[in-house]
Amino acid sequence: MTLQERLEQEDLLFGLKGYDVDDFLRRWKKELSLLETTCSEDPKCSYYNFSHAVGVGMIMEKLLEGSEKFSVSEKHRGVIAGIYHDFKYNGDKDDSANIRITIDNFMFTGRSVLGDAVDRDFVCNIIVQTRYPYKPDDVLTDLGKLLRDADRLYGLVFSSTQMVNRLYLALGHKLGVYYLNDFVERNINFLEEFVCFSEEAKKIYDQTVHQAIDIHKRVLWGN
Repeated sequence: MTLQERLEQEDLLFGLKGYDVDDFLRRWKKELSLLETTCSEDPKCSYYNFSHAVGVGMIMEKLLEGSEKFSVSEKHRGVIAGIYHDFKYNGDKDDSANIRITIDNFMFTGRSVLGDAVDRDFVCNIIVQTRYPYKPDDVLTDLGKLLRDADRLYGLVFSSTQMVNRLYLALGHKLGVYYLNDFVERNINFLEEFVCFSEEAKKIYDQTVHQAIDIHKRVLWGN
């Protein structure tokens, strides 16, 4: 099964205005090569699937569009960090373990994407800044802020009832929330109080938050 076929099967990214999956796959074909080779694998957690990987990369690209803060090279590596931020996600309750697995696998197998170890170090330094839960004293780079936002905005931009259920299965036990309705209510509060780490993310948040909350309420009401 190709990556495109897998994404179509997951059916989370297609048909959304402003996000052309076919175009993204074409333009980033080389950078997606490593993900392509793993597309036959079943992710251990259905939320952190290939749609999540590609979707976060697409949002990261959109956040970087038009920015004068970053060089072309930094933008390129930023999108790669978005694509591979949960690479080989292991589903551990301690996210530090998931981050370590991601970094170890990307440093070892990422030569097809970024041959230079310095570039891979740069990408991994961005990825490590997505470690959850977030702490007030976390030191974030500008690209790290964007990737944190892209990772969280994925659940808004590509929100669906299927997405909410997948997120519950992925995060509920980590948060100690064991009933779907409790999780959905908690998530609605989170969306309403959502604080962006970057100015670039605020616009996307404003465009997507109301629809995402409506979808959560549909899950809550069983519609």
